[in-house]
Order: sequence, then C-alpha cells, then structure tokens
Amino acid sequence: MKCPRCGSFVREEAGYYICKNCFIMKKEVYGTTLTERERRELILYGETPLITRFIGRNGERFHGYLCKVGEHIVLRFPSMKR
Repeated sequence: MKCPRCGSFVREEAGYYICKNCFIMKKEVYGTTLTERERRELILYGETPLITRFIGRNGERFHGYLCKVGEHIVLRFPSMKR
C-alpha cells in the first residue's frame, strides 16, 4: 500500500507499519493486532471502523476507534463527538 500523504510504500517491519517519510505505527494497539482493513482505513482515511476487541490494562475489553490527529494516533470512544 502507498502512503496517501507522500506516495512512499508502507512497509511492515518488526511489529510496526512504517512510511519512511510520514509515520511509524505499532501493529498491536491496546492488546489487539490491527486487521488489514483497519490498518488501510486508518492510513487512507484517518480513522478505523469500530474495533470491539481492545483490552485495557485491567484486562477488561472495550471498543473504540483509532484516529489520526496530526502526527498522532489517538483512541476515540463511540460516545465522543467528532
């Protein structure tokens, strides 16, 4: 897949997705590995579909969206307004 920002190829390496010019993103976030679809939508559109399999520090499951905000990836809960 190509980076929508700079056109470089996004590569997979040692637990990360990497665009040499724009970002480094961990494969595993909040105890879950992103699917191809989730990764693609985050990179191309700036937000994943709803992910229902996150695991918190206390071991409890929760759901939310991953969103790009500037250079950062943040967690947005379904009840939060955009």
